[in-house]
Parts: sequence; structure tokens; C-alpha cells
Amino acid sequence: MKNNNIAATWARNLGLVEAPLFSTHHTDFGQHSVLLNGGRGSFAVSESDKLDINRAASWVWSADIPHHVFVSEGDVLISRWDNASLTRFSRLSIENKIEEFYKYLLLDRVKDKFDIVEHSVDMLRRIRSHASEQQIPDQASIHIFLYVIAAMLSNQKGEAYSNVDNLLTDYAIDVNFAEAFRSLGENKLTALIEQFRSPSATSRKLETIPQLLVRHAGGTVFQEAHFEFIRGKPTDLFSLPGAAEVKIDTRGGTHFTPPGLARAMVEQALGELHLDEEITVFDPACGAGAFLHEVLRFLERNEFRGRVYLIGYDLSPNAVAMARFALDQARKDWSEGQIEDIDIQVRDSLSDDCKFPQAHAILMNPPFISWGGLEQSQREQVKTVLGKWYAGRSDYSMAFVEKALSSVKVGGVIGTLLPSSILSLEASLKWRNHILDEARLSFLAVLGDHGLFRHAIVEVACAILVKGIENNASSELVSVWTNEKRGASGEALRNLRKLSTTSFTEAKQKIFSPRVANDWRISTVNAESLRIIPDWRPRPNRLEGVLNEIQKAFDTTVKDIFHVREGIRAGLRKAFIVSPEEYQKLPQRERKFFRPIVENKNIRSGRITAHEYIFYPGTPGLEPIETEADLQRLLPTFFRKFLEPHHNELTKRVGLGARSWWLLNHPRTYFIKREPKLVSAFFGDAGSFALDVDGDYVVVQGFAWFPQAKVQQEFKAVPSEIRNEYRDQISHAYLALLNSKLFSLLLAEFCPHVAGGQYNLSKRFVDRIPLPNLVGLGRQNSSFGEKVELLSDEGHAIRLGQDNNRSRVNELVAEMYRVPLALWLTTDY
Repeated sequence: MKNNNIAATWARNLGLVEAPLFSTHHTDFGQHSVLLNGGRGSFAVSESDKLDINRAASWVWSADIPHHVFVSEGDVLISRWDNASLTRFSRLSIENKIEEFYKYLLLDRVKDKFDIVEHSVDMLRRIRSHASEQQIPDQASIHIFLYVIAAMLSNQKGEAYSNVDNLLTDYAIDVNFAEAFRSLGENKLTALIEQFRSPSATSRKLETIPQLLVRHAGGTVFQEAHFEFIRGKPTDLFSLPGAAEVKIDTRGGTHFTPPGLARAMVEQALGELHLDEEITVFDPACGAGAFLHEVLRFLERNEFRGRVYLIGYDLSPNAVAMARFALDQARKDWSEGQIEDIDIQVRDSLSDDCKFPQAHAILMNPPFISWGGLEQSQREQVKTVLGKWYAGRSDYSMAFVEKALSSVKVGGVIGTLLPSSILSLEASLKWRNHILDEARLSFLAVLGDHGLFRHAIVEVACAILVKGIENNASSELVSVWTNEKRGASGEALRNLRKLSTTSFTEAKQKIFSPRVANDWRISTVNAESLRIIPDWRPRPNRLEGVLNEIQKAFDTTVKDIFHVREGIRAGLRKAFIVSPEEYQKLPQRERKFFRPIVENKNIRSGRITAHEYIFYPGTPGLEPIETEADLQRLLPTFFRKFLEPHHNELTKRVGLGARSWWLLNHPRTYFIKREPKLVSAFFGDAGSFALDVDGDYVVVQGFAWFPQAKVQQEFKAVPSEIRNEYRDQISHAYLALLNSKLFSLLLAEFCPHVAGGQYNLSKRFVDRIPLPNLVGLGRQNSSFGEKVELLSDEGHAIRLGQDNNRSRVNELVAEMYRVPLALWLTTDY
């Protein structure tokens, strides 16, 4: 396959994928390329001195690409599809500063939100409205949508209506919906085609080029079309909800695969294979076919001449219809390819009667559903598939990986997306170690980029497994970490591509030294080392030098100093938790059965702010409530206003049932005794830790930090007359330490990102964070004792909402860790 030399050179230097803008048999268009990374990181390149700029704007708009770059002998012109103006640079300046040029494109955002994806979804909404008016079943709408695109692709214009059967056959559309197309009527069908061809809502006059839509934007367009069905009922032509009904057979927890991510996963996975004669690729949760489509593109770019077999299963008939259409077009685009079969079926991949085909590669984005979100039938599927590796509260996606591992050919590869929590989930530990026994883990990534998925904020993991008996002790896996910033994942994957060979037949280049930026890191890890750590998530490792120095100084972690315990689970918040105003309205004798709560929303800047109250009858000194009659006698107002109205919901809870329906789901008896404790939010960062001096509060959404028994023993060694004062001093010193910038840097190393740049502060993550024993330090060394006292003063200021010296806190915390502050701050965070 001949490449545009300029485009190929730029692609190689930027870490992008170069592909023809048009399919190879569209020779009349000349030679134009796209440089692909994903989303706004892609652009088109044309070598030409004579080009219709307005026509080219329709090209990139249809391909869902922001920019078109025109390269002549001496100049480079840049246009955006939403802006008729051109920006001119000298070609020499661009090629000498290619990275700066790319950054310019990333920052030059499209202002018009009505892109080809929105235009396509808007067209689907129109089709659904027309179908509803004509009393055509709503499930026909997707097929009509595909038929409109097929009619445009065929260039039959007005003849499309009279050639329904031929179009269905030629474009892999379900023939069972032929009558639905005819029922719509020739006039409406023709009008829909023209409306789709000529969008009226864009900021400049553009035309939909169907070949480019399907070739480059199809993955996103078809996934968004599928999401439109999942989201709700059709609307009428005035955007009001229509009457048509359709039951969408789909899984919850599905996150459609961004094409850029699917492309990178295919590159990493298929780069592990050495194939000559044939390749079979299977996707058991294929959706609209993003992975399989990228497989064909990869094989085409690498001039694979063997036989190709593609197989996909999905529960959604709509997804299957779009996957068949997209893959059929991809087959036509690659006329030189030996695509022997494309078999896309509506099937439940985890059902007992569904056998996975023996494939060379299984690539997938299985549904992410935690144990609590699974239906009983799904839980049984997970237990059956995982067998002896099931350890309770497993994620649904684990069953897909296990089933793939048992069916992929020896030497074959599995590439999968997963919820990142699986890499640290206690219930998955035994299963993860089993994976290492069955396959070589060659690639592992955690992508925290919250802009990666269009309709979900999710931290996703990517794994590549090569099945077979190999010596993992000496194998190195490529490890990738990105933070939550939009675009971080695209930059990491682009730089990964720079480090890897582009040859399909050669093994991946090993990355011997880490590549690091503020928002991402690429490195290598010994695969066998994963057996001895409970958390497999790649980390930023920005504090690698700091952690080495800490390890030399001391070996205590959070779990050695504190017992981190989870907060209360009420079971039904509106029944058990009352506002301050509602609390004040309760009779005085009923208020004593309530305790103030601390949770995510009322820990701010290291302080506990305004709070609500929770029904907590286990507090010592209260009359016991053993029967419903006791409840009505002791708390008649609370019973009448809060508990009784929710009686039916409360009795349906698993475990408590009707016998003790008025009790909390998990009251956490460790809050019964009032004792000082540190508390944290469930998700947070610096400022998300507070001190409950008197022990009055109970934690709901968050965690309580109680001193471990051996730390309590150290307190007992302090003279009794100053013991309480010393305990208070240590508590405030820890308050300052936990809310410091330096501890926030440690959180970034050990805790996964969540929305808003916060961290998951769960016990399983924070337990492993290095933490000095301030009790011992303060007693054993007078110099450290003075610094602990100074740190305690800062903690008091934090708790009281007074100004505190953050720079001084960082200096003191660095001294507590016995690592110079300069070493902590060598990187710009």
C-alpha cells in the first residue's frame, strides 16, 4: 500500500496512525491521508497546491476530524471544518517543530458543536419520529437509518426506493425490515436522504460524504446511535416524547469503546502474533463492531495477505445490525484483503450454550457490572464461568476474560478493557494470580482520562494476555498510567506508539527506560512481581526516589498506625438520616437516639462542617429497642414521620427483613464508644481528612481511622498526667500531615483517581501508604518531638478554621518522613 510520504513521516514522528482518507479504489480523489490518534488528536493531510477548501471542509466534517492540513512545496495551510478562514505557516517551520505544531492543533478547538455525530443522531431521532407516526415498529428505525446511509453510498438517489431488496443485500441490512422501508413512503425516504446529505444546523455549508462517515466516523456514529435507543423512547417532530415502545435488550454497565482506544489495543494485541496464512478474531461483546473494524484497518495497513475471519456476539440486535453494516463496508474498502467470513450474531456470550470459537485473538470491551449491580441470573453465570476462581463479589467482566482464556488458541492473544478496580479488588486476587499461570501479561494500563468515554466517567484498565506456558519470571510487561486530565490517555498512547515498532511481523520494541510526563507514564514491570502485591494498577511513580528513601528510613504504613474502618451503611437514607432542622423538631427525649454524621460532603479543608443526624440506638446508656412496640413508645414522632412511611421498603432489605426492619443495614458497632478519631471522605484529596476530637460523630460515606492496638500501648507508656494532652497533640499532628501537599502526592501513587481529580480513599488503597509513627518519634527523639509539636499547632489551626502555614506544614512533613523537601518537589505537579 503506497503512503503519502509527508503524512507517513509526520505520523511516524508524532506517534499517529497514517491511513488513506478515502478507500483505495477512490483514485479520482487523489492522495489524501488521515493521521489518527483518537478524537481531537486526529487530522487530515493533503499534498496539493490546488484544492477546493469548502469541499475539503465537508471531507473532514464527515470523517469527524477537526482539521485539514494542506501541504505545498513551501507552505502549510490549516483549516477547520467550522471556520472558512485559513492559517498559514511555512512548511520548514512546521517540520522543524512538529510537536509544537501538533499541540497547536490540539488547542485549536472546533467551536461548532453540531458535528457529524450529532447530525447522525439527530437524523436517527427524525427517523424514529416518522416511524412512530407511520406506526412502524421502533426497532425498524436503526435499519431505516442504515438504509438511508446505504442509499447515499450507492449513489442511486431517487432510485433507492425502487431498489429496496438490492440495497439490503448489497449493504448487509436485515431483509426482514424491507416492508418497514416501503411503509415509510418514497417521499419521506427521499426527504430523509436529502436532509442527511445537507445539514442545516452547521455554521457553514457542508455536505455529508457517506463514504467518509462510515470509514472514519462510523464507530462513534453507530455507538451513539445505539446509545440513543438505550436512552429512551422516540420523540415527535417537535422533540416531545412519542408513544412508540421498544424493549432494548442490552446489558447495563456497557461503555462503548472509543475508536482511538480500540485502535491502540488492536496494535498492542495483534503485534504479539506471528501469522502467515490466516487469522481469526472474536469479540464476545462486539457492540457496533469497533474492535473488529480496527482489526481490518490494522491488517490492511500492515499488508496482511492471509485469510481473515471475524466473529462477533452481542445481546443487542441493534448493535449487531450496525456492526454488520460497518464491517461489510470495511470489507469493500479493503478490496485486496482475503476476508473469508464476517459472522456477527445476537447471542448471550455467558450463557451455558454459547461456546466461544477458537480464535487467534479475542478483543473485547465487556460490560462493567459490579457484584451489587448483577441480577441473580448474572451472578450464577459469573460463578459458573469462574468456577474455583470465584471468590465472592466478582465483577461481570471477569467472567468474559475467563471464558476467553479457556477458548483462545495457545499462543493466541486476549486484549480486553476492564474496570480498573479489578486490578486491586480483593475478590479478584486469586483469579488474577490464576491468570498469570495461564498466560503472559504483556501490557497493562490504567487510563484515568475522564474524557475518554462520551457518556461515563470511568477509570478503565487495558490488559493484553498471551496464552501459553512461558517463563513469566523473566518477562517484562509494558505498563501505562494516565491521570484524569482530558487528553492524557491520547498523549500516552501516542507516545507508546512512538516507542513501538510499526512492523506487524516483528516483536514489540521493549521500553527499557520509563517515558514520563506530568499526566502519564510508560514503563516496564516484571510480570512475576505482580504475584506478591495485591494491587496491580500501574502507578505514576513520580515519587520513586522519595519512596526509596522512605523505605530506608522506616517501614511503617497506614495499616501499622491506624485501623481504617468503613462508615455506616444505613440501607435507606431518607428513613434514618434527618436534617438539622428536622432534628430540632424532634422531642428532646428522642434526640438522644441520634448522632451527628460526618461524610463526603461535610469534610472541607480539614474540618467537619454543618452536619445531619442519623438514628443510632446502639449508643450506651439508651434504653434498648427490642420490639416494634419499644420503638413506637420511645420514639413516637420519629416512628410516625420517618420510619413508618418507609416500612415496606425497609422490610424488603436482604438480611434484616421484617424481623428488625427499623435497624440500620450496617451500624458499625465501633462507633458506639465515643473516642477521638480521624475521619476521611470516601473520595478526596488534601483537605478530605478531619479530626473528631470528642468522638461524637459517626461516619456514613467515608472512613474512620482508629489507632492500632500497639499504638495505644505506646500511649500508655506516656506518664498519665500528660497522656491525654500528648494523644491530642499526636492526633492534630496527623491531621496536618494527612492534609498536606506531600501526603496528597502519596495518595496519587497508591489510590485510583475518581471524578474531579479526587482519589479513592478506601482501606485497601490507603493501608499501603508509608506513614511515620509520630507517637514513637515524638517520644524517642527530642528534636522530632519539637517538630511534632509544631506540626500539631498547624493541625489545630486547620481544625479551627484558622490560617495555617502550608509551606511550613510541607517542611515539617518532609522531616517526619526523613526525606528532603526538595526531593519531593523535583517534578512540577
